[in-house]
Amino acid sequence: MTYLETLQQFLWIFPTCLGVITLIIMAKRGLYRELPVFTAYLACITFIDIVGALLRESHPAFYFYFFWVGDGLTALLGYASSTRFSGLVLKPFPLYSGSACFFFVLFLRACVELSQPLSGHA
Repeated sequence: MTYLETLQQFLWIFPTCLGVITLIIMAKRGLYRELPVFTAYLACITFIDIVGALLRESHPAFYFYFFWVGDGLTALLGYASSTRFSGLVLKPFPLYSGSACFFFVLFLRACVELSQPLSGHA
């Protein structure tokens, strides 16, 4: 295995391990009660990564549908989590409450999506 392949393997595995560790820490400290939407988002992403890694080679057709359904679910949970965090952060500023918070999160989400290069995966 070359250095590049080793680095790619690490970059595929590390975020999933970090998600599992974060979920364990959140469970031990009881943070899932304060941040239920973020916990669901992180658990969903971690679950999809683990199950997707198991299905990718053995069942490619099922993996295709699993990936896209999971991607839609994580997009909804990510939006809900972003809205919740923005509401907590912007709460002291009455100008940014309500619909302004919605548009602020929508703008941030669009910036993140547009800043990512196309991966070339179909």
